[in-house]
Parts: sequence; structure tokens; C-alpha cells
Amino acid sequence: MSGVWQTDITYIQLTNHRWGYLETVLDPKKRKTLGYKIDDTMTTELAINAL
Repeated sequence: MSGVWQTDITYIQLTNHRWGYLETVLDPKKRKTLGYKIDDTMTTELAINAL
């Protein structure tokens, strides 16, 4: 039986009206974070690098 992973992007407001983005990959069955990446731009690469 294969597992299911979940992803999430969290917007983080920084100083000077700037934003940061936290991408996480989660395994809900094991209740563990499998990977994460923080960047100042929300791109496809951000999601891929979190994997």
C-alpha cells in the first residue's frame, strides 16, 4: 500500500512589506516533515526543491 504525501506553502510577512515562502512536504500517516524549503519567491522550483 502506497502512502500519500501532502504539501503546503506558508506565506511569511517580513519587514518592509516583503514576503517569504515556506514550502513543506508532509507524511500525514507518520506525522513527519519529509522536506522543506524557504525562499523569497514562490516558484515551481521552490516546491521541487522541498522534495
